[in-house]
Amino acid sequence: MKGPARYIIPSFVFFGFAFGFRLFYAFAPLHLQNLGLGQSGIGMIIAVYPMSMLVMSVPFGMMSDRFSPRTAAMAGLLVLSASIWALRGADSFQSLFLCFMGIGTGVTMYTISAASLYFKSLGDTRKGVKLALFNSLNALGYGAGPMAGSFILGAGRGMPALFLASALVLLPFALLMRAAPDAAVAPVRAADYVRDLRNPRARFLYLTIFVFALHFGVENVCYALFLKYNCGIPEARIGVVFLCVGLAIVPSSLITGLVSDRAQRSDGLLALGFALSGAFNAALFFVHSFWPVIALRVLHAVGDGIFLLYLDVAVARLFPAKRVGAPVGMRDMMRMGGMMCGSLLAGVIPGFSMPFLAVGLAGVAFAPLVYKYFRSM
Repeated sequence: MKGPARYIIPSFVFFGFAFGFRLFYAFAPLHLQNLGLGQSGIGMIIAVYPMSMLVMSVPFGMMSDRFSPRTAAMAGLLVLSASIWALRGADSFQSLFLCFMGIGTGVTMYTISAASLYFKSLGDTRKGVKLALFNSLNALGYGAGPMAGSFILGAGRGMPALFLASALVLLPFALLMRAAPDAAVAPVRAADYVRDLRNPRARFLYLTIFVFALHFGVENVCYALFLKYNCGIPEARIGVVFLCVGLAIVPSSLITGLVSDRAQRSDGLLALGFALSGAFNAALFFVHSFWPVIALRVLHAVGDGIFLLYLDVAVARLFPAKRVGAPVGMRDMMRMGGMMCGSLLAGVIPGFSMPFLAVGLAGVAFAPLVYKYFRSM
């Protein structure tokens, strides 16, 4: 398969994954609260998904360098669909734990394999724009999924209907993945991976990912609860906030992709995205109504879009395409490690707004170090 379809199909499937996953996951803390779990229990259950990804990301990444990443991506979507379906009957801590372990397994299989496949097909030109397409459709799914979830909950269908819709919507995208081109695979020596990791910038990049991902964990636990209880936003309107965030990431990703392709140097893009994301996360502590939240989340999303796009550009520049699967796995392992720690942190810091202030200030403080290490990339 040649031409734009080589990139459009995998990107569109990633939109479907993000849409189906976020359709239920954005409201999972509310569901767990309705089942009687306290804030610490919600934090522990939400942390199961990144914990499972933390364990499996690098092994799956190495597998995607040796076996068909397309087949693994399809299998991941099917495992994810089945695990979400099982949530319809999960009402105890143990059953919820098992379901979220399955969700983490499916997400890991899909995201690592799909990203590895995409990185292997980038070629040598216009990497930024190609990655911007991938990230933009992911962001649209991130926003459109919760919006659809708000419609379902607003119609009084309840969480079981949300789980059913999420599980079913993933199935056609698993079939569509079959139309994506597969990547050529070849044996890779473990020593080659070790040599890649000896690059000081590679090691600091992974530390940067971990610190940045702390706020994802806080969002997973506190975001919907913050919107409902601190800002008084009903469940039927919560999806609007997510949609605005997703739409804001799209132009920031596209512009960052164009800049990274055309400029010989892109000084401070990672640091700029980090600082904006952290500052407007921290500012949530001071707002309590719908429109100020929308404004701050849009500005925060611009920072996220800049950081996440240039993060992928940095991965593409630092690691050879033929063995990019393991670095992608390491990227997601550090992301999930930060997310898990953020989820657990959100479970012990009182309230639903204080965790945003804590991780936001940490992001602002870390941004100058990011600039120091990556200003010439």
